[in-house]
Amino acid sequence: MNDEVFQVGDRVYVRSLKRTGIITRISKNGTVVVTTDTMEVRLTRDQLKVHSAAGSNKKKKKDHPNTKRWKEQLRDRTVRSRDQKPVYVDLHGMRALDAEERISSAIDQALRNNADSMIIIHGHGKGVLKRTVHNVLGSLSAVKGFKQDPENAGQTLVYF
Repeated sequence: MNDEVFQVGDRVYVRSLKRTGIITRISKNGTVVVTTDTMEVRLTRDQLKVHSAAGSNKKKKKDHPNTKRWKEQLRDRTVRSRDQKPVYVDLHGMRALDAEERISSAIDQALRNNADSMIIIHGHGKGVLKRTVHNVLGSLSAVKGFKQDPENAGQTLVYF
């Protein structure tokens, strides 16, 4: 049994995949949903390990400078699934084609989990990902509406 305490937003190592990811949901029965760079998986706690273990000699990869601020906004935000957990997808560093696939799968997952809204983090940059996000969202019938986050231009709010 894994005695580590996990929270939404924690970066963890998924032993079976040999990859790191971010916890996006924790269910009451102990199942943890982790989003990696290419997929979203449902796991048990014993399959995870905190990514930044104390005493590790490896240099910790720094989070994007805005990650802490985004996590705080997500915790305080009214954009949540019906069970009151933040629903978001981070597209930083993705190419437009990869982002399209990730957006579609994230929206499918959000709808399966009865979310009424979500946040898509595309970043500021040159606006390529933002345009891609808005084009994809405009073509989906399940999306009732979307808008750029008035508090952070690097995010889009999506409503189902």
